[in-house]
Amino acid sequence: MPGSVGSRYWLYFCAVVLPCSLAVWQSWRFPNVLVGQYANFDGQWAAWSLASLLEWGVPFDLSPFNPLSGLGSQFQPGLPWLNPGALMFALPIAYDLQYFLSYAIYLVELAVSLLILFRVLGAGLLTSVLAVQLYALVLFPPWSHYFSSLSWFSLTPANAHLIALYNFGLVILLRLGTRGMCDSLICAAAIAVFAISAFYSAAVLLVTYAPFYGALAALPLLRRGEPARAQRWRLATLAVIALTFWGAGAVEYLRATGAVSARAGVLPPFLWPGMDVLTFSFWRGMVGDYQFCGRPELFFCHPRLLPFHLAGAAGALIEAADRSSHLRRIGIAFLSGLALMLAYDIMTTRILLGPLHVISTPYLWWSSYPLLFLFAATLAARAGTILMLWLAAGARARFAVPATVLVPLLVPIYCFVLWKHEIKPYAPNRPEFGTRDFLGRHYLRAAREGPIARYLIEHAKVSPGAAFRGYTATYFGDERGRLSRQLQSTRAASAETYVRSRDVLDREFGNYFQNMDLWNTGVPTVEEYGAFSALALADPGDEPTHGLVTTLRPRLEVLQRLGARFLITDLEISSADVRLRAKESADAGDVYLYELAAPNLGQRAVGRFVRADTLAAAVRSIVDDRAPAGETAALGRDVARDAAPVMRSELVLERDGFRLRAESAGQSYVLLPIQFSNCWTLMEPADSTAKVTLERANGILTLVGFNGRIDARFRVHFGPPGSSACRLEDARDHAKLARSE
Repeated sequence: MPGSVGSRYWLYFCAVVLPCSLAVWQSWRFPNVLVGQYANFDGQWAAWSLASLLEWGVPFDLSPFNPLSGLGSQFQPGLPWLNPGALMFALPIAYDLQYFLSYAIYLVELAVSLLILFRVLGAGLLTSVLAVQLYALVLFPPWSHYFSSLSWFSLTPANAHLIALYNFGLVILLRLGTRGMCDSLICAAAIAVFAISAFYSAAVLLVTYAPFYGALAALPLLRRGEPARAQRWRLATLAVIALTFWGAGAVEYLRATGAVSARAGVLPPFLWPGMDVLTFSFWRGMVGDYQFCGRPELFFCHPRLLPFHLAGAAGALIEAADRSSHLRRIGIAFLSGLALMLAYDIMTTRILLGPLHVISTPYLWWSSYPLLFLFAATLAARAGTILMLWLAAGARARFAVPATVLVPLLVPIYCFVLWKHEIKPYAPNRPEFGTRDFLGRHYLRAAREGPIARYLIEHAKVSPGAAFRGYTATYFGDERGRLSRQLQSTRAASAETYVRSRDVLDREFGNYFQNMDLWNTGVPTVEEYGAFSALALADPGDEPTHGLVTTLRPRLEVLQRLGARFLITDLEISSADVRLRAKESADAGDVYLYELAAPNLGQRAVGRFVRADTLAAAVRSIVDDRAPAGETAALGRDVARDAAPVMRSELVLERDGFRLRAESAGQSYVLLPIQFSNCWTLMEPADSTAKVTLERANGILTLVGFNGRIDARFRVHFGPPGSSACRLEDARDHAKLARSE
């Protein structure tokens, strides 16, 4: 390219910054109910998780206690402490600016790391710039909405941080051992820091990228002619890091996290068909069942992604065939990986590899997108070189310089055209909607605080160090309710009713009355996004959804004993056990807030014990119980014990746990409306004579026994550095409780 080196670099810098800046700004302005920043339900959940972890979590604790949802459960295993994009939620600024700064940091991380990686792999500067532009164009919102590509960055933008860490780690691994001892030690330490940051930032998502980046890291290790010293440094560094993570309990932690997750499906054993896999008919049937375009986003099926997919494959093929290319080995590896992914996807039709299929083919395909766009850029660069040579000849020479300058600006121009014709027309442009600040008008969703929300904030909101005041449950699913009749599609209660309710409730009331719209105000709920306790709130014929805990049946006696104090519903309830506290009306119907009488707030002594080996039996014992909520405990064994009454009991929610203050005249038991875990640990007993005990009661709750007086703090602890055996024990307990009688 003509001109000084400085002017060329400035042009390249602008060529990267322009589309990236436009992406951040427009994704901030675009409504995040579908695509945009922290979009849709999952994205809003991710934003709430990070903000709540900063409020309720202990730094670098991989087992953070979540007091706001699911009767006190666990936050997602993605901590903000080593994630600069997530740390924006700690700033005392408006939520929309937190979103904006968070995405700006993520995109800077992503663009810089990809640019450096492409250069280190051997791509030219212009090629690297084009590859970064294409990656941001196709995958980052709001352009991803047009291409119907991966929604990773709209729903869970921490993926950008993970990709950046993998990119930087691979770059430093390729440098490791090629210079002096001091440089190698610094590189090894940097790789370890990146690995720790990735694990703490998203321990489970981390596994998604391991196959792709592991294969890339293996290329220099397997390449002939590499300096032996560099190979030793690389192998030793990776081995030390792997052994350290294994010794610290990282593998056990991942196993335990997957075992207790409500999202974890039951997969068959590895090669479950046995000897049948050796028969031709088995493979013929499996291949016959496979639909190449069964998932349009995969491979070469989506019409808007097809040009990029074909360009990437063609570019990789050309580089693999060119013996003089620096990218030849990587091109061969990419094409080989593509063939392996296709074979893996075919085997997915029969779940042939069992537990290995926990990583789906789309995630493997999407994680390889950096190379896909790199090879698409190499194809474009080769085509551009041919065009420049043609223009430089004869009378066409005067067009060569403008065309050369135009090449790095093609993608930004294309971004602008797409925005004008495909993005902007679908974005709202009415001043009566959205929020305005110095960056312009945006449409990032925030819940409206009406009479129901205000009452709950005043009477149920909790903060670290505050006394527990009761959970809130939400129920939309009774055909007698006007709103429920619009949402219910079958007579069976279904969690999908709550999914469908969001649009209606948001449009009519500006509030979901569930999940993040309550949690963001500090109101704890029975409902949760991913938990075990759903079974207690549904009938055998109902249709609960894994990962979405909702009140499918408004059993007041069950809710009271679980600690629910408030019930939000569209159903008019006439009962001495409830009192109407607030009401909101709209065209779709009315929504009521009721207060339940005498819920279990951990303030009463247990005076009666019954036997219940399963969760269903525990629920039956609760339904049949006529004692006040919290005075009967169902245990998984026969119990004959006397219990003294409690004179005073107070449950206080704290960072990463709870505190119990209570007094009695002897041995007493208090049933706490907190999910039981074998990982609960007594941290600060006030008196060794208290003889504190913890055990599971009523299937999912925590029974605390003590003698005389107790003022103690309890914490959940598992995971690195340390064992997660207690969490695996939780998973075994869940399996036993869920079995049929």
